[in-house]
Order: sequence, then structure tokens, then C-alpha cells
Amino acid sequence: MSGDGKLAGGVALVTGGGGAIGGAIARLFAAEGASVLVADIRTEAAEQVAGEITAASGTAVAETTDVSDPASAEASVAAAVAAFGSLTILVNVAAAVTPDGSVVDLPLEDWNEAFAVNLTGPFLMCKYAIPHIKAAGGGAVVNIASQLGTMGVPLRTAYCTTKAGVLH
Repeated sequence: MSGDGKLAGGVALVTGGGGAIGGAIARLFAAEGASVLVADIRTEAAEQVAGEITAASGTAVAETTDVSDPASAEASVAAAVAAFGSLTILVNVAAAVTPDGSVVDLPLEDWNEAFAVNLTGPFLMCKYAIPHIKAAGGGAVVNIASQLGTMGVPLRTAYCTTKAGVLH
């Protein structure tokens, strides 16, 4: 991994960093020179991606993070700043893909989980990260949505609704 890539000197926090999309983003950012905090609710998944990055001569740490929990979201941002001295990039990838169901059949708990992770999660991460990004002189926030946020898909009510919210 190169320390002189496009993101050299940057510090990125990637939620859902232990998953396929988040992991790919974390690896790419590290390959471009950023230090990366790999945040995921699944500890082992976050540790695996962070380990792959460090094995490839990149800089990364893993953090168990529940983006829907204010204390956990704030702690994840604090961990990035403590590990790397600043924060310049936030990528909100973490998502809850709830079981299929119509509005009649979908349990309220599944609806609430989708909103907590897919909408409240990015809100909380931005709430705690943006002051640090500003203090570092600026940077970027990337909120990952889905093409399913642009169209209704039968029985994907909660997921489509929350991804539309991210887009808007």
C-alpha cells in the first residue's frame, strides 16, 4: 500500500467496514494512503478487514460499532481521532436489510431496526464526525444509499423507504 496515494494523510471512518461494500471501500482508501477505522457491529468482520489492510502495509484499526446507538457512534468517532489524531472522511455504509414484508405483514420491530440503522445511524455518525472533520480543515462525508431508494420494490418496504431517506 502506498503512503502517497490520493488520500495520503487522510483519516477515514467506514461504517459497515466489515461487509462487502464497506470492506472494499476501507481497503481502497487504505491503498490510497488513508488511515482507516473499520467500524462494524460484527467485531470479527471489522478485525478481519483491518488485519487485511495492515498485512498489506496499510494503516487500520477495527472498532465494534452500533451506528444506531448514540454512545457507540460517538465512541467510534472518538476512537478514530484517538488512533490517528484527526478525522477527515466519514463513509456511512452500515445498513440493516430487514426481512421482506408488506406494510401489513412487516413486524414493527423490523421497520424500527431499518430506520435505526439506515437513517438514524448516518445521522448520528455525521453528528459526531462532522465537528472533527471541520477541525481537521475539511474533508468528506459519503452516505451510501441504494438504487432501491429510487423505486418501490414489492415487499422491501422498510429498506426502500430508508434508502430513499438517505438519498433525500
